[in-house]
Amino acid sequence: MLEEGKIGEPSLTHAHLCGVFPRRSFTYATLLHLYLNPPRNAGVSLGEPRGDSSVTETTLWRPWPRGRDYHGSVHSQITVRPALPKDYDAVARITMSSYVTAGYYGSPDHPYLEKLRDVAGRARHADVFVAERDGQVIGSVTSAKAGGDFSDIGLPDELEMRTLVVDPDVQRSGAGRALVQAVVEQARTTEGINAVSLTTGATWESANALYAKTGFVREPERDWFVPGTDIKLFVYRQDVRQP
Repeated sequence: MLEEGKIGEPSLTHAHLCGVFPRRSFTYATLLHLYLNPPRNAGVSLGEPRGDSSVTETTLWRPWPRGRDYHGSVHSQITVRPALPKDYDAVARITMSSYVTAGYYGSPDHPYLEKLRDVAGRARHADVFVAERDGQVIGSVTSAKAGGDFSDIGLPDELEMRTLVVDPDVQRSGAGRALVQAVVEQARTTEGINAVSLTTGATWESANALYAKTGFVREPERDWFVPGTDIKLFVYRQDVRQP
């Protein structure tokens, strides 16, 4: 059993691990284990092999510094990591605040929002990540494989990105972009996955702008409507296959 008491700072991230070990595919479970049980050699810098210039699976590495995203740039001390049970209440609160504040579903009692509030249930069928700054969870995103209980439109070769939310009090912090990149990097290192797909509201301007800026392309032939409503949803896809 993993022990929360072993959490160390700074934390390892999926993309950083795959950058160190390019021939390895790190699953969500492996990433969570390494987050909870970080390497002990804190004096070794990431990217500098210990006593050897070669990269091997047995080389010890220091966790990646906090405040770095997957491209190595500073994002106001934001770290993306797997969600832990202690994070679920914060994720539920931010999800409700984000959707209701934006006016997406009106009432927090909307059936769909009630489903999203059950973060523990979501985590049983998909991978939930959080963005953390100064010890506080400020955003979250979920990735799901096609055919699972939390996938809506994902094709067999796609990882579907769901419920990207950032605390309304910290919008434009870089958390949204960092969370998107986390899912893209996860897809790149998952066997059998060639792309990331997502659905967003046709009128949700900020969301559409973010996805366009982060490399997603519209697939209008896959657009759909929220059942029983006139709310149109756009579908985006980003190819992650290496050239």
